[in-house]
Amino acid sequence: MIESDPLSSLFAGLTIALEAKIRDLPGLFQKQENSRSAEHLLLFIANLGQFRRIRCLNQESLMNKIKILAIPGSLRKASLIRQLLLALQPLAPEDMEIAIFDLHGIPMYNQDVEDTVGYPPPVQELRDAIESSDGLILATPEYNGSITGVLKNSIDWASRKGLMAKRPVTPITGTPGALGGTKAQVHLRSVMSHLGMCVLSRPALAVPYIDQKIENGLITDEQTQKFITHWLKEFKEWILQLNK
Repeated sequence: MIESDPLSSLFAGLTIALEAKIRDLPGLFQKQENSRSAEHLLLFIANLGQFRRIRCLNQESLMNKIKILAIPGSLRKASLIRQLLLALQPLAPEDMEIAIFDLHGIPMYNQDVEDTVGYPPPVQELRDAIESSDGLILATPEYNGSITGVLKNSIDWASRKGLMAKRPVTPITGTPGALGGTKAQVHLRSVMSHLGMCVLSRPALAVPYIDQKIENGLITDEQTQKFITHWLKEFKEWILQLNK
C-alpha cells in the first residue's frame, strides 16, 4: 500500500474543489461554445490530478531500495572480510542498500535455551534483520579449510523455524592467500543449499590476496572492482527474478 503524502492530499482536495466550483458556475454549460471550453477545462484539471498521482508513485518507487544484509563471519577488529563488505556499497547498484550485521554477542547455539527462554536478544536482532532484508550476503574467511565457527553458529540460530529457507543469498570469501577461500565457499554453499536458500550460482566471488586490494575502506584493484560490480548487479537481478 502506497500512502499519499500531505502535498498529494492537498493537491487532490484543490482539484476536486476547483472542478465542483466550475460545474456550479451559472450558465456555463448552456451555450455550446461555453460547454466545450468548460469540458476541456475539466479534462485539464483531471489530467493534472492524474499527473500528480503518477509523479507521487514514481517518487515512491525511487525511494524503494533493495535491502541487503551482509554478515561477516569474523569477530576480529581488523577483519579483512568485514573490510571487504564495507567496501561493497560504492560498487553496488544505486537502488541497492547494503547493511552489515556483526556477530558479536551471539551465544553458542543451545536448544535448551531456545526451548526454555526463546531467542537471546542478539539472536532475535539477527533474525529480525534477516527477515526484513531482501537478500543476504554471507561472508567468511577460511579457517582450516572451511567456514568460521562464528558464522556457522549464527546460521544455526538464524535458520530455526525455516527462517532462511527460500531467501536469496550469495556467498563471498576472501583470504590473503592465492585461492581466496574457495574451500570455505564450497562448504558455505553446501550449508546454504541444505537450508533451501536461493543461492546465486554464478558468478562466484572469492577474493585472493585480499590484504593487498583494500585501502582506506575502498577496493583498489581495478579488476576486482569490475568483478564485484558485476557480481552485485547479477545478485540484484537474481533477487528481482525471484520476486516476480
